[in-house]
Amino acid sequence: MLYLSLCLLLCSYFVEETIGYITDLGTLPTFSDWAIIPYTIATYGRVLYKEDGKYFFKNTSRNLVPEGEQVEYFKHFLKSSEIYVDKSPFITEVLNDPNRAIRILRPRMWGKTLNLNMLEKFLEIEVDEKGNPVDEKFKRNPELFCGAGSKQLKVCNDKESMNVFGKHPVLSISLKGIRGNSYKEIELGIRERLTTAFQKHYYLKRYLNDNETLLPFVAMKDRLLSLMEGDPHTIDMLCSIQFVSELLYNHHGNSTRVYLLIDDFDSPIINAFAAFGHNKTEYDELMEFVQGFYSMGVNDNEYLEKVVMTGTYHLYLDDDFAGLTNVTEYNILQDDKYGKYFGFSQQDVEGLLAEKSISTPISQVQQWYNGYKVGGSESVYNPGSVMQFIQNGGKLDQYTVQKVNDPFLTKILASDEAKSVLRKVSTEELLVEGDEADIEIDPPQNYVSKSIVLMCNGILTPTMIDLEKEVLKLKLPNEEVKEFVKKVLA
Repeated sequence: MLYLSLCLLLCSYFVEETIGYITDLGTLPTFSDWAIIPYTIATYGRVLYKEDGKYFFKNTSRNLVPEGEQVEYFKHFLKSSEIYVDKSPFITEVLNDPNRAIRILRPRMWGKTLNLNMLEKFLEIEVDEKGNPVDEKFKRNPELFCGAGSKQLKVCNDKESMNVFGKHPVLSISLKGIRGNSYKEIELGIRERLTTAFQKHYYLKRYLNDNETLLPFVAMKDRLLSLMEGDPHTIDMLCSIQFVSELLYNHHGNSTRVYLLIDDFDSPIINAFAAFGHNKTEYDELMEFVQGFYSMGVNDNEYLEKVVMTGTYHLYLDDDFAGLTNVTEYNILQDDKYGKYFGFSQQDVEGLLAEKSISTPISQVQQWYNGYKVGGSESVYNPGSVMQFIQNGGKLDQYTVQKVNDPFLTKILASDEAKSVLRKVSTEELLVEGDEADIEIDPPQNYVSKSIVLMCNGILTPTMIDLEKEVLKLKLPNEEVKEFVKKVLA
């Protein structure tokens, strides 16, 4: 009973804190009244609700959130966290990037979601319930970025960036944690996330009215209704990003194009491969859907200003296989442009230790959490581990590496080949050549370099990179990872 009480309180906390949905707890249910679901209970489409005196998890995004209320991760973090490192120049870097579509790959818990949400809040047009831009005095985002004194972020000092502050519609889609044991389950997860993203622009429902002419045909109104309510046909899902982008573009006066942000773009594909990659028919069906989804939503979408995607793995997606073309990738081996915006620099960490009066010697902190190389930049710290280290008063311990909840990585770590790699690298730097040094992961071929998977997840880091000769040298980056590897090999 105590276990159920803790679960219920935890679930209600997540729901309350994440989307502002308050649940009347009432009488605790018995174990048989519960549906056990993944940890993403509130943020991504699952809420606790009560029916006939019992509690259930509702696995749907339909009418999930009161209109206009959505997750504001950056805002919550900026206002509530005692630890914050200003990475807002990332916004300027994205705006100045000449490429229309960019993909940034980093290990999980390295700030990808936070940076994308920060970009969203910076760019988005703040509107009222009818979708009209709100008066300057009622806007909330200027206070987040350009508040008085120490609250002012660095991006506020860049005039060119400020020229586009709050002037673009934004479609922000998170595919984080989408899992399933079949194509249909993965498709359902994607459908829920799309609905959540579209519901942020709930004001578009005005075009369902007969007196609105922006959608002149009944079929168009039906498509919008199905997308907003989470019940579209597969073909409508494939066209959904372009359809909503065009609607946003026209709604805002044909003067500004849409920014499309996709967090963890690779999550459905890689989790599907871990769950049912052995079922070629099922997996091919998923990849056909993904190909159409990206082709129609990204490649052929004239209403987009720019596309920014984040992920963990370099998947084989840059041709007809998955519908993505002309995407510029910034990964661990090659990225000198965005390296400093994901991870903490030496200066960042020294500043945090001084600010929070942490007495642990910086040399020890460096040994435990530094050591990650990104492109040719200086080594960086694992930001998630550093933050938890500070929150725990300077206690050196494992914090984030063992907490990554990734079925694909779990499957790789259980393999004899991966354990052999970890045994070798525990005593000396690992030389990786040829196919083993190819960062590209091609799931349908059922072959992946275990060394590359470990590197993508921050368990290994490069010390030498020669892409032309297809040669890498890899090592364990720090003490936190070494302790984790000992447990894997135990």
